[in-house]
Amino acid sequence: MEYFEELFSKLSGIQNLSIAVIGDFTLDKFVFVDNTKLKLSVYNENAVFHVMNSKKSPGAAGAVCKNLVNLGVGQVYAIGFVGQDGNGYETISELERLGVQTAHLFSSELRKTPACTMIHENTDKEPDVFMESCEYDSINCTSTPVKVQQKLIDELDAILHAKKLDAVIVVDTCEHLNRGVICENVRRYLADAAKMCPDTIFLCDSSRFLLDFDGMLLKCNESELERTGIMTNKTIKEACKELASEKKKAVVVTSGENGCTLALPEEKPFRIPARPVPYNVLDSRGAGDEFTAAFVSSLCMGVSAPDAALIGTVGASLCCEQVASTGIVKMNDIQEALMLWLNTVSQTQKAAQPQYAGGVRDA
Repeated sequence: MEYFEELFSKLSGIQNLSIAVIGDFTLDKFVFVDNTKLKLSVYNENAVFHVMNSKKSPGAAGAVCKNLVNLGVGQVYAIGFVGQDGNGYETISELERLGVQTAHLFSSELRKTPACTMIHENTDKEPDVFMESCEYDSINCTSTPVKVQQKLIDELDAILHAKKLDAVIVVDTCEHLNRGVICENVRRYLADAAKMCPDTIFLCDSSRFLLDFDGMLLKCNESELERTGIMTNKTIKEACKELASEKKKAVVVTSGENGCTLALPEEKPFRIPARPVPYNVLDSRGAGDEFTAAFVSSLCMGVSAPDAALIGTVGASLCCEQVASTGIVKMNDIQEALMLWLNTVSQTQKAAQPQYAGGVRDA
């Protein structure tokens, strides 16, 4: 276990990190409906559902900010926009409550705050178990005005010149081109910024436009990689290796219970195992954002990319254990879970811990 004690000792100064997150800031709403108290409306024959509880949490880029704070990162800066609406007010309030710096997260009358409302319901058979039944999304259906795009660039430029950042995380969750924060103009500026700040780690987590980013580490999940078309007649390992060679940057693709694949330029890919989750009820919402936060913060502390990916997968697994939530995971939680997991593996695997920790290289 000495290898891992040394690994986590590198993370002891995580409170000294400064990380900026630019992207789509949304508000996640969790609504819990008690179906055992279903009744009919006194005004018509429609069903009346009893809402017994609800809670809110920053989503998308906001979730990454939340995760960084929970991991212990000292300074977290939010860059983006919200609408001049109730959801925007609550998003900023929740971020500020967590300690996130929001001076560069501005409100605009030209945009609305994206929101996702998730309905969780119980049944007569299991009244104490609430499972997600559906969700309602509120998104911007028009292109982000050029005026707002320029404001985003100005805010990013200001923080890059005013702060010494260890990393910039780009969270691109918008499914439609130029409707979110990471529009084409912002993407081009980010590529230039990555060149101007070689000592700052830039990572992009994009659900739709991964191939359009240059000069930074790339991260997505397996289904998002398939959507790019790069996996045609290729395995994940082959696609990651090709993309890393083309972009000359590391590429990491998460695959849920199968862990993740990490490709570094000019090297054979790594397959990073996933920690088994010992629960029957799982909720993967927010796991990708947890991976991103743990992976980047570990890299900033000098942890190797394979070991940072391992820390990311363990963090994501802990997030999956928290139902109806995007997760609260501390770095100590990751360390304890990793050590417990490794204590349960076979003696043969224990004998090769450094190699196991650094991932399994595919031949």
